[in-house]
Amino acid sequence: MKTSLSGLDLIALSKELQTHIGARLDKVYQPKREEIVISISAKEREKIRLCVKLNGWIWPTKSSVEMPPTPKSFAMQLRKHLSNGTIIDVSQHGCDRIIELVIRKELEYRLIFELFGEGNIVLVANDRIIASMKIKKWRHRELKPRIKYDYPPEAFDPRVVDKAKLLQLTSGSKADIVRTLATRLNLGGGYAEEICKRAHIAKETPAATIDEEQLERIKNAIDELLNDLENKPFPHISYEDDQPVDVSPIKLLTDEGRRVEEFTSFSEAIEKYVPSLPTSEPSEVKIEEEKLRLERTLVAQEAAIEEFSEQIDQMQKLAEFIFTNYEKVEGAIKNARTALKSITPPENVEIIDPATGKFKASIGDEEPILNWKKSVTENAQHYYEEVKKLKAKLEGALEAIEDTKRRTEQLEDEEFVLKAKMQEGQKKSRPAWFERYKWFISSEGVLVIAGKDAKSNEQIVKKHLKPGDRYVHADIHGAPSVIVKAKEDMTEITFEEAGIFSLAMSKAWNAGIAGGSAYWVTPEQVSKRAESGEFIPKGAFIIRGKRNYFEKLELRLGIGVCTFTSKPMIMCGPVSAARKNCQEFVEIVPGDLAKEKAVKELAARFSWDISEVQAILPSGGVKIISEKRD
Repeated sequence: MKTSLSGLDLIALSKELQTHIGARLDKVYQPKREEIVISISAKEREKIRLCVKLNGWIWPTKSSVEMPPTPKSFAMQLRKHLSNGTIIDVSQHGCDRIIELVIRKELEYRLIFELFGEGNIVLVANDRIIASMKIKKWRHRELKPRIKYDYPPEAFDPRVVDKAKLLQLTSGSKADIVRTLATRLNLGGGYAEEICKRAHIAKETPAATIDEEQLERIKNAIDELLNDLENKPFPHISYEDDQPVDVSPIKLLTDEGRRVEEFTSFSEAIEKYVPSLPTSEPSEVKIEEEKLRLERTLVAQEAAIEEFSEQIDQMQKLAEFIFTNYEKVEGAIKNARTALKSITPPENVEIIDPATGKFKASIGDEEPILNWKKSVTENAQHYYEEVKKLKAKLEGALEAIEDTKRRTEQLEDEEFVLKAKMQEGQKKSRPAWFERYKWFISSEGVLVIAGKDAKSNEQIVKKHLKPGDRYVHADIHGAPSVIVKAKEDMTEITFEEAGIFSLAMSKAWNAGIAGGSAYWVTPEQVSKRAESGEFIPKGAFIIRGKRNYFEKLELRLGIGVCTFTSKPMIMCGPVSAARKNCQEFVEIVPGDLAKEKAVKELAARFSWDISEVQAILPSGGVKIISEKRD
């Protein structure tokens, strides 16, 4: 669900807001701590109210809502300076989520709405801050009265991207293409997915693998989308199961299959959409905002490291050049000293700063900056000192990158925990009896259960193995007992899937074994009765008679959401079973991704409770090899 307007959305909205240029600003209200409402009037026009929510929303409305009788202090400050002022301009800063009103009164004021992060509203005159709703300080700027207003570091503007820049941004990315477009090109998640759809490229494709032909399609899709924003308005809200999930100013391929409600303006669509936003989402929004900010920070840090590395290499070469060309440099220094007294300075000398002694010398193909007040050795030493300083900066930048990556991982953890808490807060239906065990539904619609440990292995055989069922076990020590519950017309297809399941839930998965074998028998062949001299440990059984084997079973599972009962359930089973029972599923094999991280990733993909995903996965590392949709 869209939780805030993007920079691209504001391109369309700022165009609509420009229709209010020439109107008079009347009063300012602050109905809630994070909201501002501005009353605007113009001759022969109905009065308008500009509504601003700092969590990322701004829209004009003709609706009249009762405002608090006593204005808050910030609203009073804005009234003092802006009431009866005329709006002479409305604009968006670059492609950032910043909308700016220019209001003329005794002075020319700029009322700046920063609709990113926690949001802010700043009143500026003569480039100085008059009032700020929130006093904030960052490393690169500060927002408080009586100081110069500085914009935040400008986000990338996709309107100026060319193929060369697009190649640079994608080839240097370690993320998939949809996340790369969302963060590095500042498109936001929704429009990044739309670009992938229009370019016919799977959003999970690693950005670094995008070829020239795909790059051309992406560039054309971006140009087409930007043209739609400027020239082909289609303001609408899209719905899934009668719940609004998106509001957009243009037609979107991502709305395919959704019900769409069209409006005469984007502002009207926003006005209807905003009240539907759940009140529990701001924390999620803040986490996502911070993740996007960190992505941009990481890009800037990587660029800084590249720049430091180039400068270190350059300074190192200059220092070595000075020593290698000792006599020529010494001659250049003498010429520079002479040039001070000469009307016509030598051709190979350009005086830069007589006060400090800096000059540029032309020696062969190089033009080092030297100092005539220092010796040749001292000049070389100067560059070596610069190398040391730059290396210290490089080391700091590398540490900063590690901090950024750690913070990103922490945010991902916070996001998973938040989603888990939200899910735990919802009313849970009573679990089905078989959810106490490992389980899956076969491709033939048969329930298959397995023990989780020795105790449950013992329990499922004694309590749930009935005539007509089948007992399945992988041919490896420590594999769980698996029971196929009897169903008419079930075949060996299900028994083989049960064999894969028993093998995957055994120690074979953690050991990284590629495959193995399993067998099935009837209930009558399974016994707990030991012969003389035999010992049967807890959870183990004696199998008598013929075993029906399946060889070369592959350790490969599918995870998805199925609806075997009246409620959706997260299921892990053989790929053929997941393909049959889950509309969407992820395929996994043994791998190097730690189970804890795999659980978080899969829980996020399916928006499912972490503990439930943890319970259904096999023990050991995971590799997610593909995401399937039928």
